[in-house]
Amino acid sequence: MDETQMRGELRQLSRALRRVHKAIADIELQYVTGPVSALEQLQILTNHPQLLWLQKLSALMAELDECMEEPDVAAADIAARFRTVIEQLVGPRAPSDEEFRKRYTTLLHDGPDVAIAHGGLRAVLMRLPSAEE
Repeated sequence: MDETQMRGELRQLSRALRRVHKAIADIELQYVTGPVSALEQLQILTNHPQLLWLQKLSALMAELDECMEEPDVAAADIAARFRTVIEQLVGPRAPSDEEFRKRYTTLLHDGPDVAIAHGGLRAVLMRLPSAEE
């Protein structure tokens, strides 16, 4: 896969992470609040104690977007690194954060939208190079 194609896969990865994040946020917000505006949702997502665990995924999405803006870094290197980090968060690699994995797995089993988004994320991850390759 050439550099342009790999950058396209990284954009797909970013979109897949956002779909997972949104699916999780939609479920979690139902537990902590009723209908609120988009600004209130953002404030709740960033400040509510029950949702702080989700900040790890938020930060990862921001970091990926920043890395994609670096023209001097090979897209394959970025892809391999993010594949490893994401798989450590959501599986199948050994978890880097047990609490995140526990909450994520619970939502994966309880929320069809999370499961669908997770499937899309896994499909993108499988197209990316692994750090071991």
